[in-house]
Amino acid sequence: MSTIDANAVSKYSLQSFADLYKNAKKPMIFFDTCSLLDFIRFIYRANDGINTLMAIQAVFQMIQSDEIYAVASELFIKEWNDNVDSAMQTTSDSFNRTSEYFNLSAEVINTLMGQNIPVGIDLASFKVEDWLLRICSNIISKFYFIEQTAIASAALTRVANKIAPASKKQEFKDCAIWETMLALCSHINARVNPTTSPKKIFFTTNIEDFVDKAKMPKDFYTQLQGEASSHHFQCCYKVTDVKRILGI
Repeated sequence: MSTIDANAVSKYSLQSFADLYKNAKKPMIFFDTCSLLDFIRFIYRANDGINTLMAIQAVFQMIQSDEIYAVASELFIKEWNDNVDSAMQTTSDSFNRTSEYFNLSAEVINTLMGQNIPVGIDLASFKVEDWLLRICSNIISKFYFIEQTAIASAALTRVANKIAPASKKQEFKDCAIWETMLALCSHINARVNPTTSPKKIFFTTNIEDFVDKAKMPKDFYTQLQGEASSHHFQCCYKVTDVKRILGI
């Protein structure tokens, strides 16, 4: 599966998912679309190297074994469908370029230094992006998609007042996703003591809109951190941090 059939997935209201959570409490990860797209692109975007892959695999295994709720806004569906092919092509193209650079470098070293480094390596032929897509597809198959019907007004207010994540681009979608997380946690916290309930994580790799890069080290905007704290969830822009928070 590369794209998602919007008519074939179940969607949950804020209330119905909160009731589900109350009856079966476990950690929850709320995925922004870019966070899962970056599972496909991580080799050329992440700077944690193999640790990123290990974290992806650890999170994937917990989701597959139903130890974690994997949650997303229903807006995820269209954004994923619009961008997954591009993410796949980006990774394939990057492997092609890496192969070209390696083979050229090997030829130069062999010619200058009399070495015998093998030339003709084709990394793209391994189709790593297909393996990563399968991980993403299996995660999506476990998703609880949350309906957007009750979110529009709050999201529009953020856009109108240029409140993060709309402080730069005034992006409605980002605000709707964030407001979904806030509303969902409000409903969960009304049913389950938030100080003793399992960890809830908002995971996005969209550092342009959610992260204050003027902070050292980089972190989510203070406004967003305050809202997350008051709603008893944590924010991550690296999957390695998700893994650390979950203790896996």
